[in-house]
Amino acid sequence: MIGVKRIGLMWSKSFFEEREELCYQLKPNFKGKSLNLIREALSEMSVEVLLLDVDCPLEEVIKRLKKEKIEFAFNLSVSVAGAYSQSVLPAILDALRIPYLGSNAIVQALSLDRVLLKLALRGIGVPTPSYFLWSKGMEIPENLDFPVIVKPRFRTPDSPVSLACVSTGREELLEKLARCSQGGGEKLLVERLVDGREMVVGVWGNGS
Repeated sequence: MIGVKRIGLMWSKSFFEEREELCYQLKPNFKGKSLNLIREALSEMSVEVLLLDVDCPLEEVIKRLKKEKIEFAFNLSVSVAGAYSQSVLPAILDALRIPYLGSNAIVQALSLDRVLLKLALRGIGVPTPSYFLWSKGMEIPENLDFPVIVKPRFRTPDSPVSLACVSTGREELLEKLARCSQGGGEKLLVERLVDGREMVVGVWGNGS
């Protein structure tokens, strides 16, 4: 960020606070501090940091981005205008030609669809667990290798994946599929369970 003097710290206030409440249940003294720690770290680089809550109508988001004339967006948002979509803000920033932290709109949209993401990863040689898509009325494959985990095809904040989604046998799987499919006709992803720690890893690069 050589030469950048004005950074917009983009966040979704309501969603950010909700996630902090969940993530810091065992460390309550961290609640409410994440954003300030990031802002302080950026300020130490001798840049002006503007805090921009994008959880408002799109017209206001665009108007403020133009008005503030930020040179770089430090993007922490996962929802814009009250809708959970990590691809909306990158698309707006691309249209306004404002460089930003994080993946572009296409990658963000792709990552919300677990099946398309698996296909994309396999296409570049990254192995992913075996799976099948299930919808009401479908038979379960006879040669299924347990344990498996049931996930909604599309990622949303209202459908977290946990150990409660794991099945170790056919009867248990049928029960979980019946329960998870009550909300609608969306197909469910049934995936071979990989035992281990789940980690979120940031990758830093400039696209070249």
